Amino acid sequence: MTIQTEEKKETTYYITPVGRLSYAYVFKPRKKENESDRDVYDCTLILESPKNMAPDELERYKRLKQLVDATKEKKWPNSKTLVTSPFRHGMSKPIILDGYNPPKPLPLENNPEYIDKIVIKGVSYGRKPKVKDEFNQPLLDPDQLYSGCYGRLWLTAFAYDKPSRGISFGLQGVMKVTDGEPLGGGGGNDEAAFKSVAKNLSDDFKTVTDDVDW
Repeated sequence: MTIQTEEKKETTYYITPVGRLSYAYVFKPRKKENESDRDVYDCTLILESPKNMAPDELERYKRLKQLVDATKEKKWPNSKTLVTSPFRHGMSKPIILDGYNPPKPLPLENNPEYIDKIVIKGVSYGRKPKVKDEFNQPLLDPDQLYSGCYGRLWLTAFAYDKPSRGISFGLQGVMKVTDGEPLGGGGGNDEAAFKSVAKNLSDDFKTVTDDVDW
């Protein structure tokens, strides 16, 4: 979905594939070290490996990668300097993306739920993201959004060049899809859980497009 802003600049918003939410600072902000006085909200999303995504979810993932590529090209056209990718991989062999530096390794020892997954984070500076339930209604109870439940993020992409060049995701909103096993008790292989969620919600989420009214 593309929105025309007051400054007449086009901003593209994307809804991610379904994933497990983690470290969700969306109801209350946290302060980021060495940051200004702006409140910082963020949320981590753990995505299944693309080879295990349902077709419609895989399409969303591909479009998210295209958004990152387009943001990089718009900021640094024809540049040969490598840019840090916002996609972090919990793979035994990191995936090398052409034109991108691999991001910092994930802490797999402390977060086994990251193993064989792709991890992204959305960040909002100074603006509280919207939080919705599976029926696209406001979710007001913070206890209902916890590490381990399944959801989607509503993202933009932006480029940064300090201290190095890279692409990050801006967090506009969070949608809870369904409950899941809370994280923190060992994680483990949740491939079956991902497939179950994708299968059970495939029909329901045909209505959740990038034109959803956030």
